[in-house]
Amino acid sequence: RGSRGPVPRYDVPRRFAAPPGCRLAAFEGRKVVELFSGSARLARAVARHGIDCEAWDIIDGPEADLLVLRNRKRLLRDMRRGRVLFLWMGFPCTSWSMARRLTHSGPGPLRDGGPGLWGLPDLSVKDQAKVELGNRLLRVTASIAREAVRFRIHFVLENPKTSRAWLTEPLLHPVRKGAEFFEAHYCQYKEPWRKATYLLCFLAPSMQHVLRVRTGKKGVCSATGLRHLQLNALDEHGVFWTLRAQAYPQDLCAALARAIREQLLVWNSSFAPYR
Repeated sequence: RGSRGPVPRYDVPRRFAAPPGCRLAAFEGRKVVELFSGSARLARAVARHGIDCEAWDIIDGPEADLLVLRNRKRLLRDMRRGRVLFLWMGFPCTSWSMARRLTHSGPGPLRDGGPGLWGLPDLSVKDQAKVELGNRLLRVTASIAREAVRFRIHFVLENPKTSRAWLTEPLLHPVRKGAEFFEAHYCQYKEPWRKATYLLCFLAPSMQHVLRVRTGKKGVCSATGLRHLQLNALDEHGVFWTLRAQAYPQDLCAALARAIREQLLVWNSSFAPYR
């Protein structure tokens, strides 16, 4: 308002166009969507493999906040109109993480695997807010996954292997509809921490061909021969290692992008399921 000048306009959600030289004409006008994208490493990698991408994350502004009904309706409208080829949903695991334990070096637990799955009693106001946010984000993610199942859209739900989110009823719906669990370890993609993660894949069997897991002696990386860095502690700057390990490794993104491309090409050549 007043004399402050024009308000900057941002492209939210962020869009990444496939380079002209490798653009896949079969998917013109459609896109891969990465939700809770953070740095959008995966979306960028998929675009480099010839498919337009869209990245949603609240860090880019309120227009990409999936807790806002108006924004979800926009996404669901694209899904129902056949504009979304593939959904990647790496929903935030902060409050669901088992890395939060009763230790002196890290934050205490917010949940357990039993009656406290949706939140332990007697939490601080700050921690209670984290739990409530985590609950809302999980339910929203599950509702989007349910719509993807309904419209036969390929998708992956990603969260750490030990995330308590996998124990919740809302995430069982894709499993009952045929979704499969695959596993990957970040240490196999040039990270110092093991960080085992689960991918719940619907109509996406190609994922299993690019995922690698640690083998060999416990605590020692089979890729580097070094001991894994433990995530349930603080780094030298007082930042929890779990926060530093949130971004997908670049090599993993490149592998996943190849698998998404392969999956879509195979599916497209088999029959035309898209509306």
